[in-house]
Amino acid sequence: MKSSIVKLSKETIDAVFDKANDPFEAVLLLYKKVIPGIDRVEKLCGWPTINSETSRYIGERFIHNEKFAGTLQSGMIWMNYGFSTLEADNLRVKDWQANLSTCKLKFKEEVT
Repeated sequence: MKSSIVKLSKETIDAVFDKANDPFEAVLLLYKKVIPGIDRVEKLCGWPTINSETSRYIGERFIHNEKFAGTLQSGMIWMNYGFSTLEADNLRVKDWQANLSTCKLKFKEEVT
């Protein structure tokens, strides 16, 4: 991975929620936006880190999304499977970015 910082703009987040049909798809799409080649990841240890402003915005999009109405606790899905804010202050994570230094990725071996 070249950089541990990935841009995650409001526009990108909004596009994810426009495309997602359910909260599980939204989580997967958000991961795809911040982890290049996630389809080749065999194991992910840890979570991308975002700051409280970005987290608040994403959480609101899960909670107040009409497409997800009737979905069992869509906000809880994000809280269980979403990104972390625990190290955001120490890592000086800015608004609208994700820091991947808190993730360890094991990629699937390619068979040729």
